[in-house]
Amino acid sequence: MRTPFFLFLPPLDGDKVVFAGGEAGLDQVRREPSGIAAFAAKGHKVILVVPGRDVLLTHVEPPAGANKRQLDKAVPFLLEDDLLSPVEQLHFVLGKMGSDGRLPVAVVAKKTMDSWMALVAEWGIQPHAMVCDTLLLPWTPGKWQVFVDEEMAWARLGEHEGFMVERDNLEIFLTLACKRPDLPERIRRVDFSRDTPPLGDWSALGIPVDAVVGHRDRVVEMVGGDGMTVGMNLLQGPYRAVGLLGGGWKQVRWSVMLLSLWLIVRVVVGMVELSYLDKRETALKNQSRTILTEVFPDMKVIVNPKGQMMQRLEELKAKEGKSRGDGFMEWLTKVGMAARGEEGLLFNRVNYRDGTLGIFVRSPDMGRLERMIDVLKKQHGLQAVLRKADRGNDGVDGQIDIGAM
Repeated sequence: MRTPFFLFLPPLDGDKVVFAGGEAGLDQVRREPSGIAAFAAKGHKVILVVPGRDVLLTHVEPPAGANKRQLDKAVPFLLEDDLLSPVEQLHFVLGKMGSDGRLPVAVVAKKTMDSWMALVAEWGIQPHAMVCDTLLLPWTPGKWQVFVDEEMAWARLGEHEGFMVERDNLEIFLTLACKRPDLPERIRRVDFSRDTPPLGDWSALGIPVDAVVGHRDRVVEMVGGDGMTVGMNLLQGPYRAVGLLGGGWKQVRWSVMLLSLWLIVRVVVGMVELSYLDKRETALKNQSRTILTEVFPDMKVIVNPKGQMMQRLEELKAKEGKSRGDGFMEWLTKVGMAARGEEGLLFNRVNYRDGTLGIFVRSPDMGRLERMIDVLKKQHGLQAVLRKADRGNDGVDGQIDIGAM
């Protein structure tokens, strides 16, 4: 599994960014310009770490039986009396219900969230999660964890509880925290400062303190502890991470639905087209059989119209060669030459049986048929007989049988 990439906000002086993880692992902390940080973050799950002083960690006792949607609406107003800003200006994040029936809540100003998101967007970074640094301290039931450096202090008092304050105010805040009923068995204090005078023994708190000197970088201790299971993700609601499985289903669901609808339409259209082509193929086969039986009436069994037609044509060509140019194809050619000078002739079909070529033709009048027959006899040496002639309002339908003289 790839190591997550922890990016700390806000930037340091000089536009440098603190980050750890990724290809370099969690044991190396880097302080580089934002461009280098953005390049190092590519291909990794980016977790934004924001200062605990900007995040209020608290809890509420929700109404019994309330569902998630109801809690989203109710929690801001349950906390309204304890907040300095109007609830409309704040972003609320709900954690998982505790065994004590309390619901952990994180509160951040929307203006602050917007500035953080705009900053990483400017760097071209798409975060997977956002957590406050207070909840990166190791957590052990029955023990408070406290980190201290030259200026600031972080205290984690529970799975979803803690605070960040100036170093000089730390003991005051711990004294206030000791008024709660669920006091820890011990306090573990890790001091990462170098040139600052050491802290006192905190004996006034009435809780045993394990004082430890931090020899590694404070950031390494944070991300190397509970870094893989960081507290509440602040990217919820309107700040939810974009991605099909990363929270952006609402952004892409209409595109997926339209694509599915388009695929269904294409399948239906394809099936309709296939059905039409099947029917068209059947109609063409039937038409081929009709034409074949009209041209060759002696053909009783038709299995493959195209193949049988080609076979008969080859037989006719062979007969034509043996009869010195007076066969089927030659006769059709001479019929075309004889009709060339007569306008209005329409040939409907032909058939060939026992050496006789039958031509079915429509003519505007009888005279044109007679002139064509006369040309076939005198100029082309064919035996041409007008077998029948049916007169109608729009002309004459005639059948001419042709053979050799």
